[in-house]
Amino acid sequence: MTLSGVGTRRGVVVVGAGICGAATALALHDAGVDVLLLDRGEVSGATTGLGEGNVLRVDAPDGHAAWHDLADRFPEAVKLRAKGSLTVFRGHGAAELAARVGGEVVPDPHTIEPALVPGLPPAVLVTADLQVDPRATARAMAAEVPVRTGAEVVRAEPDGVTLAGGERIAADAVVIAAGPWSSELAPELDVRPRRGQLIALGPAPGLVCRKVIDASYPAAVASVIEEALSGAVYVGSSRDDVGFDPGTPHADALRSAAAAWMPALAELPIVRTWVGYRPYRPGGPFVGRLDSGVWAITGHEGAGVGQGPADGRRLAYALTAS
Repeated sequence: MTLSGVGTRRGVVVVGAGICGAATALALHDAGVDVLLLDRGEVSGATTGLGEGNVLRVDAPDGHAAWHDLADRFPEAVKLRAKGSLTVFRGHGAAELAARVGGEVVPDPHTIEPALVPGLPPAVLVTADLQVDPRATARAMAAEVPVRTGAEVVRAEPDGVTLAGGERIAADAVVIAAGPWSSELAPELDVRPRRGQLIALGPAPGLVCRKVIDASYPAAVASVIEEALSGAVYVGSSRDDVGFDPGTPHADALRSAAAAWMPALAELPIVRTWVGYRPYRPGGPFVGRLDSGVWAITGHEGAGVGQGPADGRRLAYALTAS
């Protein structure tokens, strides 16, 4: 198969239909490029579809504008909630973080987040931080472009890809956006899966007003506590370097760690547990062209939802300008 042309361009194949791949494909499509989005599973069926939907300045410093644009375009999918985040500490550090992310130091976090244990040190409030629905958003973006699911890519080259059944799809450019599986197609990316286990408690509508973030994130056992759209309280998540091993659920440990910040969580039932794999890259995210000539957008670890749409635009611009 060869993609039909736009001018002299045969088109671009994007491998991976999570948030980064869908955002890149949409940006290319909007730029007038013929694009085909491939995934061996369903759209947003892996890492993106399992995330909490965090858009945080602490790990996505320029991701907010792109998400507001998506909310204007796909409001029912994005479900944007500008609820803000509150980073809590066991010691000092609020002033430094506030200066770095443009936040406000809150002397007594218990006054604005009453479920928190009293007597905590000053916290950092970032009112611009968002909650979104990444799974539905990726699917809305993907619906704007040609998509083939059940298409397992086994080889990616600058001028096309080969599928598991031997079919070759020729293109002018190829983008790898396969999350923690990206190194299967480009080992030089050195992207590794970092497992995260999450739990849903409750429901307990109104108990948690904002995203509450442990300042030791990403090393914390329970790094984020927030109310989901359903009214359940999401607690996430562990970070384990164990490959793609689903492991043994440690939901009780997650709930106990969260209850150290919010005691009421200890009494809520665990209604769901799940596992996701973040694309961890030792050098940080890669957004650009590899020495092989293949393009890639991956390695964001826990910041893929927040930063992915902005980086997808960035990659699309670089590719069309090349």
